[in-house]
Amino acid sequence: MSDGRLSKKELAVVTGIVGFLHENGFPPTVRELCGLLGYSSTSTVHRYLKRLSENGVISYEPTKPRTLVFHGFID
Repeated sequence: MSDGRLSKKELAVVTGIVGFLHENGFPPTVRELCGLLGYSSTSTVHRYLKRLSENGVISYEPTKPRTLVFHGFID
């Protein structure tokens, strides 16, 4: 979203990333996020990751697995 707030679905993606990191000690792949969130298409997850990256919540290398870095939320 343009005002910096996260949508419910974006928040679900962040929750999935943080939960996976906490449980496993490393970030999930896009396919693992698909499984966690119930999406069959990786393009849907890529779209959410791009938005989260644009908002500064995460950073990642789109062509490499397990490069997600959670930066936290912006006020």
